Amino acid sequence: MDGEDLANNDREEITHEEKEIAHEEFLEQNDSDEFLDEFGCSVCLLVAVQPTSLTCGHTFCRICLAKWYLTSKKKQCPLCGQAYQGHPQINIHIKNMSARLYPKQMKEREKLLELSLEDKTILQRFDKEILNKRPDRKTVGAFCLGITLTLLVFTSAYLTWFWQFSDIHSFTAKPVQFWKPSDVKDWLDDLSWTTEYIHNDIQNNIDGNILLAMDELSLLQHFNVSEPLYQKALLSAISKLKEQGVKMPSTLWEYTADDMNTS
Repeated sequence: MDGEDLANNDREEITHEEKEIAHEEFLEQNDSDEFLDEFGCSVCLLVAVQPTSLTCGHTFCRICLAKWYLTSKKKQCPLCGQAYQGHPQINIHIKNMSARLYPKQMKEREKLLELSLEDKTILQRFDKEILNKRPDRKTVGAFCLGITLTLLVFTSAYLTWFWQFSDIHSFTAKPVQFWKPSDVKDWLDDLSWTTEYIHNDIQNNIDGNILLAMDELSLLQHFNVSEPLYQKALLSAISKLKEQGVKMPSTLWEYTADDMNTS
């Protein structure tokens, strides 16, 4: 029985060896040319070593792609000219399939690449320049121009809004009925001779609507104006407010704002 087991083991070993030899002979005889289009380099037309695939679908030896880039200084496919972005990586799937289909050729080419100091230097330069590549001057110029135009549009819109906001809310353009007690106080302050009544205005919380509705009796009640001359002067000023609807400018800045508002 022991002799039979040894004989069977020998047959299995022979069968395994024969399979390996038959597989290598098949590859050598057919040379796997039908797969070369898929796993070959589009530049050197050999089996791609360190196969690197681009976004367009074409595959190249990494050393071939590096030489093309360092010569042209363009991140474009050497075959179709389509631009690619980023840092192209080795296609592991194609590399594994090529190692199975072309074991001898792959070992020889990888060994030659490993022994070539020039090729190593080229690959290092390629990786370094791709990773550190800066935008060209045209790209930077277009970016700066876009930023400048954006800032100009924003500034123009802001100034337009600012002047409109200032005009609407300026004292000389604000309708009297929208006046707050603080506005009434400023109006009385501009009259100069009514300063003694400002305290009463603040204390009684008099706004624009109350001011426009005043008569002799309310002047006495709210401002404590008992002098007939002062009553007539104040009622005359209020009457002008009713006619104009707004405060008439009394300072240089108010005249300037009023002129811009009407122009």
